[in-house]
Amino acid sequence: VSEVRRRASNQSTETASSAIAHFLEVSSTPGEASRGWLLLTAINLLAGAGPRVVEALASQALPSTLVKCLYLFFDLPPINNNETISNKQRSEELAQQQQQQQNIDNMPDIDKECKNKQDSNQKLVDMDKERRGSGQIMRADPSEQSFDRDDLRSGIEAASEVNSNEQTAEMPGAPIRPRRTGEVTAPNAPAQVATGISAQERRILLQKAKHHLSELNEHRSTKPLDGPKGEKAKWKKNGDLAGILETVVGSQPCSAEELAHKDDLALLFSAITTWCPDHNAIWRKSAGEVLMTLSRHGLSPAVVKYVHKLHCLAACVDNMRKRMHEFSSGQVLEMFVCLFCLLKDSSEISHVLLDEFASCTGYGLVAEFMLRCESELGEVLHDQGRERGSRTSPVAALLAGGGDNAADDDDDAARDSNRESTDNTSANKRAKAETDAQALRREENEQVLSSLSVLLTSLVTCGSEPLKPAHPQSLFHMDGFVLPPALARGTCVRNLDAYKVIEGCFWRAQSERLQGLLLDSMASIYKADPANYFILEPSYPLSALLDAMHKKPKRVQIGLLKLVEYVPEHLRFVPCKELVTISRVIKEPDCSEETALLCLETLQTILKVKPLLFKNVFREVGLLEVLVLRLQLCHDEQELVQPIIDVLQALLSGSQENCGVFRDSGGLKCAQGLLRSPRCRPLALALFKEVMTSSASPDEDMTWLLAAVQTADAQVDLKIDCLLALHGLLAESHRIRSVFRKVGGFVYLMTLLACLEGCLSPAQARLRPPQLLRLIRTILDTIAVAMRYEPANAKVFASEICATNSLIDSLKLLGCFACGEEGTSRTLAQIHAVFTGDANDDVQRFDHLDVCTLIVRFLYDMAVDCSTTATKLQLQTGQNSHCTVLPPGAALCLSLPPTEDPLIVHSGVVTALLQILPSLCDRNVQLYVAELLRSLVRTERNQQIMCQAGLAGQLVSRMKSALEDEGHQLHIVMQYMLERLAAQALEPRELRAFLRLGSPLRCDGPFKDGGPVPLTRIKTLVSMTTPKDGPTLSTVCAAFVELSLSREGFSCLFLPSVAPQSLSGPAMVGVVAADSVLGGIGAGDRVFPPQT
Repeated sequence: VSEVRRRASNQSTETASSAIAHFLEVSSTPGEASRGWLLLTAINLLAGAGPRVVEALASQALPSTLVKCLYLFFDLPPINNNETISNKQRSEELAQQQQQQQNIDNMPDIDKECKNKQDSNQKLVDMDKERRGSGQIMRADPSEQSFDRDDLRSGIEAASEVNSNEQTAEMPGAPIRPRRTGEVTAPNAPAQVATGISAQERRILLQKAKHHLSELNEHRSTKPLDGPKGEKAKWKKNGDLAGILETVVGSQPCSAEELAHKDDLALLFSAITTWCPDHNAIWRKSAGEVLMTLSRHGLSPAVVKYVHKLHCLAACVDNMRKRMHEFSSGQVLEMFVCLFCLLKDSSEISHVLLDEFASCTGYGLVAEFMLRCESELGEVLHDQGRERGSRTSPVAALLAGGGDNAADDDDDAARDSNRESTDNTSANKRAKAETDAQALRREENEQVLSSLSVLLTSLVTCGSEPLKPAHPQSLFHMDGFVLPPALARGTCVRNLDAYKVIEGCFWRAQSERLQGLLLDSMASIYKADPANYFILEPSYPLSALLDAMHKKPKRVQIGLLKLVEYVPEHLRFVPCKELVTISRVIKEPDCSEETALLCLETLQTILKVKPLLFKNVFREVGLLEVLVLRLQLCHDEQELVQPIIDVLQALLSGSQENCGVFRDSGGLKCAQGLLRSPRCRPLALALFKEVMTSSASPDEDMTWLLAAVQTADAQVDLKIDCLLALHGLLAESHRIRSVFRKVGGFVYLMTLLACLEGCLSPAQARLRPPQLLRLIRTILDTIAVAMRYEPANAKVFASEICATNSLIDSLKLLGCFACGEEGTSRTLAQIHAVFTGDANDDVQRFDHLDVCTLIVRFLYDMAVDCSTTATKLQLQTGQNSHCTVLPPGAALCLSLPPTEDPLIVHSGVVTALLQILPSLCDRNVQLYVAELLRSLVRTERNQQIMCQAGLAGQLVSRMKSALEDEGHQLHIVMQYMLERLAAQALEPRELRAFLRLGSPLRCDGPFKDGGPVPLTRIKTLVSMTTPKDGPTLSTVCAAFVELSLSREGFSCLFLPSVAPQSLSGPAMVGVVAADSVLGGIGAGDRVFPPQT
């Protein structure tokens, strides 16, 4: 302390700093000049001895003295290094020294000492002359030097050992140790080492030489510190000033308190923001590191009070604001790092420094600097793009300067080409240098922005007292939600001013780079602690960040929406404000399709968290109406229709309230408009299905769909798609089938069928729509599905459609049952192939007879309520060469045994087949249809069903000619059907009409003689009255009930059709009578009355 004060007394700052630095540096001259280095080494060793030693050092004002030295070193002049020599010369001198040393080793001891002194003195003289003659001055920029800290420590330790040996040799009375062969005495050793350390190197050793090892090795080509194997010796930091300051000042609070007591702590704050020449910039960096070490280990309430009382932070901020243009971005960042470390460490003691930093607009300075770096980065990128666009190749420049007399001026052109080539080469070099400089600037600014965002993020969680999260006000709450407490230090938000800077810069940032960095900072803050969302919600809500989201880059939009998804997924909280903001963004006219898609993806993700809850939330915040409005603005070419409809489907599924809001907001009309587009039609129909199945009163919706099918003029594909959607609804919901009946759906479909009048006529064969047959098939299938499992619908269809001949009349209007061209007859095999073929093929490949066959197939499938049965029919030929169609049937009633004949479901359709039979022009087609009808009345169940439908009366009235004429091709088939039906039930008028066919025996009057009753008719009567169950039917007992009137009597109900009976035939000689079982279920005889 006294040595420093003596050299700084009554001197200018430059003179004092030079004198102190010369005193503290390693010197090549023995004596007083090396005492400062030894003092630093001793202080460094003492500072590591423990707290008591550090307190003793602080009591002697050592910390304040070292800080003053550090502050004075800002005015150090550049180094005039006249001792520098080239690496080659040093190598040669080293080799000469080694050779001379070997020669001296062979001399006597006295001669050796003399020779060593002589050679040493002569060498110093020669080197001094050479350096004066060369006049070389080397200046080093400490800020551009870098080397490893461990290497520096090893080097400093080695240098200190050299100087200690030198001092030991000079001390009077020092013991003289015996010399060994080849050993150099202590006085000569320092001279050899010193000659290898230049002034620049000695200055680096004094400084905190962490970043200067590479530069030091460049100056030291002889590498005297290398090991014997060429490996670099590990240096130890024993005497550099910055390291001692960090050890003394930062190890104990007493050192910082001593600085405050001496009023020298303010010098550190002033030092980190003070300008200095480039060669002294390392001292400012050392001051910053000392201040950070002090804030980490040496802060106490007294130190914090001193810093606040002297307004050190305010002075730093003011100085940085005034002199920011004098520093590079990296240097300003270092200043902010020091201040932020101090603020963070002091926040654990008191909040006064944070308040002071905010009151002196320190946060505003941070924002200003961040935006300035962003602006510089944008300018660099703009300049690079402009340079790339303005570069032209030398060949293009030569080609651009041609003329008419080029052949006469070849020599001049060659010289001009050489000059231009030279100019282009130099220009390219300059451009490359500028490009490299710009790349360095860009990299520096990007690093500054990244580091500053991290610093601000860490400062948000600094504070002496935690902030309490506010209880959110929300109409909806998720199960298991509990307001998280704010307890964790380092993760919970405690400094809202720092967060305000992050959010403010996010709003003002123009580049995607800075916006992304700040968004990452905010995301890390939200995810660091569950309570942070609720702490920030009252003052800085997340919804505010979403207002201008559509004006941000895509990466930023994705990050913001991920934050919204984080709230319900991890915090179990309903973000109503954020959802309202998203709805406003989607509603904005300038909201792009890309932004809307991202918002819709987020809505889908939130819906999956808890669907039942968020369906109500979306409705209450107005998202449902916004989606309908956005859907109305979409064109069918956009990719936005499908995501919107997907979200709407999820919202409408199972929610009657949402369906009502959707209908009231015009969603159905919007869906109806989308039906015109083939691309959007499936989506609109899927949306309509959700409305139908979830709506409380789907009558209006059903009417709208049926009306849309009817009004779709000349669009067969639209009608088919709508009918298929209706088909799916009817198949899934009993309620929809009931609504279909109530709104008159059968009438709508019959009207649609009637609107196809003449479409299948032979005259319109070339103008038929390709999918016309599929449309007719879909209409009939839809009617069949509407009646499936709905007896009420089937009754309405039979009474209102079939009984009034609406079905047959609509089919006849198609025009396919009119007589076609002559010679277009078909064989039964061809008809069967068409009947069992693919009915969805193009209608153009069928003629009118094939179309008639397909219409009959549609009716047949509808009658048996099976769309696939007809494809499995087999064509067989009987004894009379008549076609017999045997459809494989799986019985619909499981209590009946399996049968090959199908079961009739809709008898009215079978009656329609009979009514349409006379309208068929081709004889083979008529026969094929008659055989189909014959196959349907084989079983007693079907016979009873058709008797109730009045098929017998229809046969007598409509097939009169076939029953009268025994030679008619349909006579046998019609007679068989009448016999089967009459065995079950026959009305008197029907029997009377059958017997009077042809007016036999003048039954219709005396003037019409039809002759005798035909024999076939008599046979028919016999067949009608003959039982069809076998020869033993007459032996079957009748059903009866037996009652016993005794006190303990019993009763029995006997049903022959259920109880099996065994009958034995008459006994014959030599013949064993075989038992036969009649009626019942099972096998074997049942004793009556039962024994149990």
